[in-house]
Amino acid sequence: MWRIMRKKKWNLNYFDSLHRQKNIKKNHKLTPRNGIITMLGHIDHGKTSLLDYLRQTSVAASESGGITQSIAAFSYANESGENFTFVDVPGHAAFTSMRMRGARLTDVVVLVVASDDGVMEQTVESIKMINKAQVPVVVAVNKCDLKSSNPKRTLYELAEHDVICEPLGGSVQCENVSAKTGQGVDSLMEKVMMEIEMLDLRCDEKHPVDGVVVETRVNNHLGLITTCIVKHGTLQKGQFLVSGTNWAKVKVLFDENMKQMKTMKPGKVVHISGWKNTANGQVDCGQPIIQVENEATAKKIVDLRQKLKNLGKVELEALHITESREHSKKIFDNVRSQKMNRKRMSYEVLNELNQHLQDKSKCEHNIFVKADTVGSLEVIDSLLHSYDNSKHDVKLNVLTSEIGDLTSSELERAVVSNASIYLFNLEANAKTKTACDECGVKIHTFAVIYHLFDHLKQTLTQLLPEPQEFVSKGEADIQEMFVIDTKQGKVAVAGSSVTWGTMCSASQYQLLRHGDVIDEGTISSIKQGKVEIEEIKSGNECGFSLTSANDVISQEGDVIVCGETVKSEKSLDWSPRGF
Repeated sequence: MWRIMRKKKWNLNYFDSLHRQKNIKKNHKLTPRNGIITMLGHIDHGKTSLLDYLRQTSVAASESGGITQSIAAFSYANESGENFTFVDVPGHAAFTSMRMRGARLTDVVVLVVASDDGVMEQTVESIKMINKAQVPVVVAVNKCDLKSSNPKRTLYELAEHDVICEPLGGSVQCENVSAKTGQGVDSLMEKVMMEIEMLDLRCDEKHPVDGVVVETRVNNHLGLITTCIVKHGTLQKGQFLVSGTNWAKVKVLFDENMKQMKTMKPGKVVHISGWKNTANGQVDCGQPIIQVENEATAKKIVDLRQKLKNLGKVELEALHITESREHSKKIFDNVRSQKMNRKRMSYEVLNELNQHLQDKSKCEHNIFVKADTVGSLEVIDSLLHSYDNSKHDVKLNVLTSEIGDLTSSELERAVVSNASIYLFNLEANAKTKTACDECGVKIHTFAVIYHLFDHLKQTLTQLLPEPQEFVSKGEADIQEMFVIDTKQGKVAVAGSSVTWGTMCSASQYQLLRHGDVIDEGTISSIKQGKVEIEEIKSGNECGFSLTSANDVISQEGDVIVCGETVKSEKSLDWSPRGF
């Protein structure tokens, strides 16, 4: 494959670079393009509310949980007739990838900071993204209508992160605004327009289409639909497009209001249908879109990219297999090196071996995940990948993670694998719900990401084995080992001195050697002289008869710890960033 690439002078960026602005033909007339503006900032600082005021809608009030959970784009025209394209992204910590995507495709960023809260975690993260993307920024100090607002303090906090606004002698434009009353919004837009005019954004409408995928979802009638922003070229029905390992022959074009269009000019939001079935059943967000001449070229590019992608997967899988084999070999070599039978193996080695061999006996929770858009799925996948099965006593197995409605074949697989179904921003129809009830498959529907997390964590916690803790009640040092004759035969007795607490007959014990637990069992009896007693306190000497769970022979210098095993509250240590 690599020989073919060299022969045809292909490389990973070749097909993308064909369609970049640097290759625009000189004889093509460049026309002004809509500026692309992204709203960034901390959760609940008023990004969507600010956009609602501009387009006279109330999206923020209808959002699940009161927070934006998907990336959205729409066109806006001011009173002067100038057009802009706005991109609204979530501020919750879980949606970092969406914010990064918004920062990369934008021309100007409006950094929204609430004047009552000031600079917060996602504000700082947004500043880092802006610096990385190297795009101009205008600061909107929002919620200035509140009595608790403090715009001056907010500007000083921004300055601590190298965002120095004009009132403090810097170059960054800012405006005090209120998304609720409209205070300062017109002035803010004038400053944004000034930044866009300075960029002198232009495009070549005759250039092959060059854009970016903003979001992807599934429509029951049209299949995969991508929300895109085109930067160059005129998009029209019948064109062949490539994005990542997917290709399309444009079937239908829709504007932001889902009105069918014949053509779409650069700088506008467009929804595209006509994507062909792919291996993963989705078009990845953030991927460039390029236009190619025909279907054969599109398939050739997609085939090459898929081969490169598969090659990377094979190498990664081989690495995981090698690491797993080395870990297993290390454990068994450790056991073999003991040169003793099972009865005399150390407690630690046996414990490690049993844990390795019985890993499959862990309690498992199998799930199917279905989401409305690729952006939502990215966030959920990131959340699920933060759960490390090797660190917990219950395994989380994600059997399916896809966009679109639940299918009958997926329901059948859920029945076979005893899996629960998690739907995000999707509703199961009555027929599906009835089928799930009949098959005994649990189906859970969520509209807020942290509600999904809370439910999943609670479910995994309930599946954890009952935690047990050994509580010490007394300790004794073994001074000497000797054997006595009894009716039952010869019995080993540990002559000991009680150093702390109370030692009780018929109690559980742990045997410590050099500070490590090497055995456990039950104290069969306690004798002082020839008298058998029930308990003995600190400062006294006695003989212990022990019933070992692993047939470990006690020796001088070992420590016997008497106590009991008590059950404690179940707890799952899983705290992903932002939850």
